[in-house]
Amino acid sequence: MYRVLAVLLFPFLLASWGDYTLSPQEYFGESYHEAVSFLRSQTDDFNNLTQRYDVDKRMAMAIIFPELIRYNRFRDFAETTVLELTYVDDGPLAADFSIGRFQMKPSFVEQLETIVMENEALSNFSHIAQYSTPDNVKSVRTERLKRLKQHQWQMEYLACFMTIGQNRFSAIIDSNPHEELLILSSLYNLSLNATYQQLQQTAQSKTFPYGRLSMANFSYYDVANYFYIHHAISLM
Repeated sequence: MYRVLAVLLFPFLLASWGDYTLSPQEYFGESYHEAVSFLRSQTDDFNNLTQRYDVDKRMAMAIIFPELIRYNRFRDFAETTVLELTYVDDGPLAADFSIGRFQMKPSFVEQLETIVMENEALSNFSHIAQYSTPDNVKSVRTERLKRLKQHQWQMEYLACFMTIGQNRFSAIIDSNPHEELLILSSLYNLSLNATYQQLQQTAQSKTFPYGRLSMANFSYYDVANYFYIHHAISLM
């Protein structure tokens, strides 16, 4: 256990030595490069997403890029069988956990589904709220988990999320286009219900990748923005 903690914490200790500040690429090392390699292998899928839903491919990649790093670092420690059973029986208040490379939670998808059903302008995404046995809550939850484990469904959810976020903060994004990534990446990291002020605070909060109770060198937005500027363009 102590050895595992030492391995995980070593980059944080290293980054604090001297006056030189490591970039996210240097800081996360192999996990960063694995994330870039994965996105390079998924270029066609992101191109298709752009064509189907008119979302910015580079922006989409940047939003989930920090989650790819987190997935690469912690996937060997994840065991969700008990959590899945608890979620199916009792819902997200009893068990809510990250799934897949994009680290999406059941509650996140439930929010997307609710927003889609309440907004006719999101009819392009109506399929994400449709289930084979809609009157059976446990069956719906089981099917939702199966979808979350599939890459193509996570891509659909990502496009839906981006469209919802862009619509909600359209006035700010239109007047300050350079803030779009800050808004969407922080919204993805924090909550669909977050206010603009909360998103700004989150973008400044250096807690990635271990969360609010940890000290780190980067915010979620810092990592997303670094990738957006330095590597996303090479995947276009």
